[in-house]
Amino acid sequence: VKECVALAVLRQSWLRFLSAPDYDCALMWLDRVGAAHLADRQMTGLSGGERQRVLLARALMADPQLLIFDEPTTAIDAQGEQQFYSLLQSLNQSMAILMVSHDISAVSAVSKKLACLNRRFYYHGESSLSPDDIADAYSCPVELVAHGHPHRVVNHHHHAH
Repeated sequence: VKECVALAVLRQSWLRFLSAPDYDCALMWLDRVGAAHLADRQMTGLSGGERQRVLLARALMADPQLLIFDEPTTAIDAQGEQQFYSLLQSLNQSMAILMVSHDISAVSAVSKKLACLNRRFYYHGESSLSPDDIADAYSCPVELVAHGHPHRVVNHHHHAH
């Protein structure tokens, strides 16, 4: 794990070897993402959430101004997902984060701004979507269902193609 994170510095120059400061930086980022205890483990033995944290530490080695995620919590359990989103909120204090996800309810809870894409781009600069926003984006009534919220049943409707 530590080597996987440290290897990120070689993207900038293949004409060098990893140094002690590279490994120190890798350990610092592993600690920052809550994965320092994984430093000496093999990548193949990690859970989905652990792997995401390690890959995030690797990305942070490049000191990015922007992080882009595509469905980052797909292989993470519910508890790990909440921890991952909290970590992203913390990192968002010092860098921009762009995330693509189908999980509108989870993403809206941690996002500063939210947009929907369904044949058209729907954006209004807010961190939440109203039922009207969702109906416009999906051309039919959609209810957001999340754990801890009452489940709702949507009346039968004809989907406009």
